[in-house]
Amino acid sequence: MAGPGRPKKTLTQTTREEKNPTANDHTIDDYVNDLVSALNKEHGERIAYNLATDISPTHVERWISTSCMQLDYCMSNRRNGGAPEGRIIEIFGAASIGKSHIAQQIAKNTQRMGGVCIYIDTENATSPENLEMMGIDIRHRFAYVETACTEEVFKVMESSILKFRALSKNVPLTIVWDSVAASSPKAELEGDYDKDTIGLQARVISKGLRKIAQLIGNKNVLLVIVNQIRVKVGCVAPDSIVEYRKVD
Repeated sequence: MAGPGRPKKTLTQTTREEKNPTANDHTIDDYVNDLVSALNKEHGERIAYNLATDISPTHVERWISTSCMQLDYCMSNRRNGGAPEGRIIEIFGAASIGKSHIAQQIAKNTQRMGGVCIYIDTENATSPENLEMMGIDIRHRFAYVETACTEEVFKVMESSILKFRALSKNVPLTIVWDSVAASSPKAELEGDYDKDTIGLQARVISKGLRKIAQLIGNKNVLLVIVNQIRVKVGCVAPDSIVEYRKVD
């Protein structure tokens, strides 16, 4: 509130002052620009950016379609969008609802853009005939990897990104992990059947994603993860649902 004898600031005056920054504002901008330069020089690489003038890892340069116009728009909030490069996309839901179908559509559209797809199959359920029927060229610009170890999946991702980006920096690269639910940590695979490993998979995945997220963004790679909903801990059958009793 304006004090006694102090005129109120009108909306027109406020708008005019906001549109005309003072010299102090320009001085602060100079400080920020100097800070960005100092941070990059201190770390020996580009880690700080001015998002208005610089191209940073958080900028999306390309979008890869899912072949579904509505889904593309929902994911990108723009026409002719899709899955963004430099991001980790998770497709999850109940069993047999078309999660792998969407991931394979993204792989197909990556190839149509002249890119390469690396398909990591931990379910041992991928059919080459089905991939070809989907429009995926399994002879060119496609690599199939089969492993059941979660740690090995992240090693394959990291080495594939570094080796491919050393050869080409601008070619689209999509990695599909199908699926998280069928992967097992190394300790679980090497241990006995009755060994208790509850929560181990979640810890391994959390650590792996934290480690690889920066690489995905810096190298402009699209990572598509397929996962299933598990209502009950240790549940194998997708229809095993825990029912809760209502309490008045």
